[in-house]
Amino acid sequence: MPEALVIAALFFIAGAVYLYARLQANDPALHDPARDRARLQCHAVWLEDRLRIARREKWDDQMVSNLSIELETTCRQLTRVTTPLVH
Repeated sequence: MPEALVIAALFFIAGAVYLYARLQANDPALHDPARDRARLQCHAVWLEDRLRIARREKWDDQMVSNLSIELETTCRQLTRVTTPLVH
C-alpha cells in the first residue's frame, strides 16, 4: 500500500510540474522579441549557407527541399516578428 501512495504522489508532482511549465511557457513577460528576432536572423543565415552548400555539393533533392521549406518557414516567422502589429 505505501508503494501505491508513493507512485500516486509522483504522478501528482509530475502533473503539477508539467502544468507549471506550460503556464510559464505562455507568460508573455518571458519572451524577448529582440532576442527572438536575432535568433531567427542567425538561423536564416545558417539555413541559406546550408542550402548553398547542398546545391553546390548536389545533395539529395529531398534534403534540399527540406532546407528550402525550413528557410521559407523561418523567413515567415522573421517577417511576423519584425512587422509591427496594426490594429
